Amino acid sequence: MMKKCSNCKENKSLEEFSIRNDRNCPRPRCKSCMRLYWALRRKVEGSNPLERTKVWNKHNKGKKNALTAKRSAAQKLRTPAWLTKSHLKEIEQYYLDASYLTYYTRTNFEVDHVVPLQGKHVSGLHVPWNLQLLTESENCKKYNNFNKEK
Repeated sequence: MMKKCSNCKENKSLEEFSIRNDRNCPRPRCKSCMRLYWALRRKVEGSNPLERTKVWNKHNKGKKNALTAKRSAAQKLRTPAWLTKSHLKEIEQYYLDASYLTYYTRTNFEVDHVVPLQGKHVSGLHVPWNLQLLTESENCKKYNNFNKEK
């Protein structure tokens, strides 16, 4: 079977198109056009994922604000009422430790939830035993995933 690439307008066999995971159908652009697209995008935005995130945030302030508000609301909903004052102090200490480590090591540290607050298959709580300190790059790699084998 043949399919027309939406970018180069050439008729190509279906093997030259990647399959979309969400719809289980071929993508509109052929693999070679997609390689060119991503090469150009990396050149424009930079190869560092953190730089690309900063560029995206700068150009999508409304979306970034909406995502931040959604995360903040989820965190509030995931903070149980039965936490004691000492638990809340422990949580606060994680955030203080992250800021101290960032200051003294000159590496950005973040407080991460071991079990994500908004996971696809599992959702954790905002409690001290679900928190960990990770560098910004480690946290970006982890994203919103949960490895149950750990």
